[in-house]
Amino acid sequence: MGLCSGKLGGGGDCVDILETTAWIRGVVTGHQAKRKGLSKFCKFSFEPLGSHCDDEESSHTISVAFLDGKGQPREVNWIIGVSKIKNPSISHGPFNAECQARKSFLPDFSNFLCNSRYKRAIFLVNIPDLIYLEEKTYLTGKRFHLVVENVLITKKCRRLSPSLLQAGLDLTHLNVALATLAQFHAASLAWKQSLQDDSVLDVYPFLSKPPCPMMSVEERQDLLLKYKMVLTKLHNNQLPERLALKLDYLEQVNQKLTEPDEKEISHVLATVGLGAVSPLDLAFHYPFAPSVN
Repeated sequence: MGLCSGKLGGGGDCVDILETTAWIRGVVTGHQAKRKGLSKFCKFSFEPLGSHCDDEESSHTISVAFLDGKGQPREVNWIIGVSKIKNPSISHGPFNAECQARKSFLPDFSNFLCNSRYKRAIFLVNIPDLIYLEEKTYLTGKRFHLVVENVLITKKCRRLSPSLLQAGLDLTHLNVALATLAQFHAASLAWKQSLQDDSVLDVYPFLSKPPCPMMSVEERQDLLLKYKMVLTKLHNNQLPERLALKLDYLEQVNQKLTEPDEKEISHVLATVGLGAVSPLDLAFHYPFAPSVN
């Protein structure tokens, strides 16, 4: 079993939640209680995936093999995310935002889709299924433990190849990504318009947070400037018009990545966004095995 960095405990008493199998045994047992039960654990496998978002969270893959209540072999493949202990007043960032959304908004959103007359509406939201979520309170702040399915195994998806990560998405992958985001936006718009009043932010106040809370406007402008300098150098100080136009567009987008005002939030076409989606967050399901670059 790999040792990971998901510490649990209050005050000065901190232990690693994956240092033993006790915590994950409890999660698997609770998960199976609604299914075919559990009679015996057989194997545990952990692999640290590292830290993300300035060490805001650490994540790990886990596989657990067991026998169900009828003695049949089963296996679960999950990803565990553990946030830092933070004061609630400064708890922000993409991981905390995801946990907040999964805690209250997404269950209500899923119920709306399940009750839709369009029977396949639930499949319009293509994000990993939630397995377990808990919010722990300590003397020094709060922390989330999030467990979701590992779609690389459960859905047989694949992450982007190194070449696409470095050079950017090709047209085929970009169209799929945009279509998937469009499905989510359209479904969230239908949900918002189904509500009886306009008090969405009263019930889900975290939905008003900016999509890039970890980075200031100045930091983003600095990154864009450095990117422009690299491109200019690559083109011998003669930046092609199409690239110049793209850089201008990125600058316009950058200016809009601030906290939305009341006019934007109350707009009839305002939807729920997924934040700043990185290529590192994407996994694709291919009808055939793609070539590895």
